[in-house]
Amino acid sequence: MRNSLETIADRRRSFAAFYTPIEVAQCLTNWAIRAKSERVLDPSFGACAFLAASINTLCGLGAKRPFTQLAGVDVDNGALTYLRALPGYRWCSGSFKIGVDFLSIQPDTKSTWQFEVVVGNPPYIRHHRLRTKQMVTAQRAATSLGYRLSRRASYWAYFMLHSLGFLKEGGRLAMVLPLSLLSSDYAAPIREVLDTKFRQAKAVLIRQRLFPEAEEGSIVVLAEGWRASGHITQVRVVASIRGLAHACSTKYAAPAVQKRTEGESWREAMLPRSTLELYREIRGLPAVRALGETAAIRIGVVTGANDFFVLRPSEAKSLRIPERYLRPVVPHSRALTSLCLTGKMMNHFEATDTRCKLLVVPYSRIARPVKEYIDGPLGKAIRSRVKCCVRKEWYRIEDTEVPDAFLTYVIGTIPKLSLNEAGALCTNAIHRVLWAKSAVMPSPQLVILSFLSSLSRLSIEIEGRSYGGGALKIEPSDARRVLVALPSLEDGRVEHTVSAAEEKLAQHDPEGARVLADTLILRDGLGLSSSEVESIRTGLEALLRARTPLRITSATS
Repeated sequence: MRNSLETIADRRRSFAAFYTPIEVAQCLTNWAIRAKSERVLDPSFGACAFLAASINTLCGLGAKRPFTQLAGVDVDNGALTYLRALPGYRWCSGSFKIGVDFLSIQPDTKSTWQFEVVVGNPPYIRHHRLRTKQMVTAQRAATSLGYRLSRRASYWAYFMLHSLGFLKEGGRLAMVLPLSLLSSDYAAPIREVLDTKFRQAKAVLIRQRLFPEAEEGSIVVLAEGWRASGHITQVRVVASIRGLAHACSTKYAAPAVQKRTEGESWREAMLPRSTLELYREIRGLPAVRALGETAAIRIGVVTGANDFFVLRPSEAKSLRIPERYLRPVVPHSRALTSLCLTGKMMNHFEATDTRCKLLVVPYSRIARPVKEYIDGPLGKAIRSRVKCCVRKEWYRIEDTEVPDAFLTYVIGTIPKLSLNEAGALCTNAIHRVLWAKSAVMPSPQLVILSFLSSLSRLSIEIEGRSYGGGALKIEPSDARRVLVALPSLEDGRVEHTVSAAEEKLAQHDPEGARVLADTLILRDGLGLSSSEVESIRTGLEALLRARTPLRITSATS
């Protein structure tokens, strides 16, 4: 049997399928299948890794003809080649549907298509790549089972929910899903189902990239007791496939946080319980606010065609575009190297001929050079782009409000909140931050410094969205929930610490900048003890590790 597993080819993905490594499939079937008589469904069997692993598990449990206990669906007719290679295929009795979209099959609790176990790895197709027919089929399937999914949902989400219609009461589900399950808005109904419809669900985040070609990392869902009472959700992080095997062991008691509190996110469930309790306690302090209480957060200027609207100084000069049509703009998030963007920095961008000039055409007579540029080859090429063609006049950008500060949209290790002393704009790769117009508005420098602290950085990790690859995305709605500590401190101490933190960042020492912020904001300002600050830092490191992928050549745990 082992030889038959190893002969399954790793066929490339003409149907947006990323075929599961056989050792991963074996971990899941060993967890999910508990008795030799159980029947198993794979709703998108592809290269048959889960079917082969199920045969192996059933044989180990004493099943005589395990192939007769399997069923599967795949829209790709080529999957038949792999199915025929499985031992026992000659006993196939119509339990496999090939060339058929799984979502088009209606579940029937009285039919033979009800299973103790559902396993698999659904297709990863993003919503904007779905054909109209696929979207209609997907939405109809979800609605028929009483689920409502956003039209922004990826195909895997529909597959996972539709699979539940084929699961017997008390049954088990084991699937490899994309990391967006943890934090995407469209996956909220799936998280709710796992939280409330199974007796116990375990989510295992794997830092090792199972599918190097995929855009997202992977998370394994192990859920048992479909429609049973007593709901517990656990979240665990493992380094590799070996760690997954350990987490999938039915004898293994995972030391994961049990997510029982209403409103607690799955990312919070990855924190040590003591850290999470401390974080909640700090969140209730009078000096701690959500960033959205202090500032409005908006996306940057949406040009629809940065290659046309964001110019190099040399390009603007060559095109003879008058200076009154040009506004300073931060070219990209990498330009935010400091806690404050100054006019001197913008001058440096100009001197190095960086793209830092935004073309803004006012509602008045247009100068001839600008008109020639608009009507030129590039203008004709980009005017039909989505964000351009929706404007009344495609070349006029109207939303040009200058922010008080900038916040990076995609975060590596260090989030960047920078004051805007230069009066510049930014593109939508960066968020605009506009301070609240309030008499009790805290010092902007205090907000900037607090953002460097372990507390705000932990809050960003909790509220942000990690999809694999190591980066964290933070939408304006996420940023509004990020905690900032704003204790009453002397302005002189704040300014001195900001200057010292600037020096640390200039020396490529972000850890030193964090320590400075923690000392003033958390220790002196909030009165936290050294052990409490360390607990927050430990939680931050745990979530940073969880979203940082490992590229492992051997399955070390």
